[in-house]
Amino acid sequence: MMQKQSSSFLVAFSFGALLMVGCSQPSHAADPVPALDAAGHHLAVRSAGQLDHMIEMDGQPLLHDTDDETVGLLGPYTGQGHSYVLLAKSAGGNACEMQFQAIDLTTSPARLSPVFGDCSPDVQVKIKGGVLHATTGGYTGRPGVGSPKIKGETVIFGDGKFTPAR
Repeated sequence: MMQKQSSSFLVAFSFGALLMVGCSQPSHAADPVPALDAAGHHLAVRSAGQLDHMIEMDGQPLLHDTDDETVGLLGPYTGQGHSYVLLAKSAGGNACEMQFQAIDLTTSPARLSPVFGDCSPDVQVKIKGGVLHATTGGYTGRPGVGSPKIKGETVIFGDGKFTPAR
């Protein structure tokens, strides 16, 4: 009986430690989704055609995108009383795989960052001091035809201010 309790405790402790380690690490992008709930809001991407996407918050238009082939949502990313969601945008083709745009759900109305990213679909997000820090991975579009490697970038967005990290 004692051995069964010990092994149950060990499994629960190991799982709890894994969760704690996972929470302290930066968030990595998963596959974008068409809708999600964050900070008491419902965000959704409604596509009316290949290049016609309406990003809505609580059923109201937030952004009309007519430049990209696909648009999805990543997140939410929360911390220190702030909440952000990323729009993951792709114009299609193979030259530039993905770029991003941040939505600050902490402000009213919600604020949008400029589009950022170096075409890599990889992004790591941290919240520091209530501000979003997003770092994209390096990217080589078409190495077979000699495309140069583009270095990743870090941007900072919060309280309506957007700056590249230094």
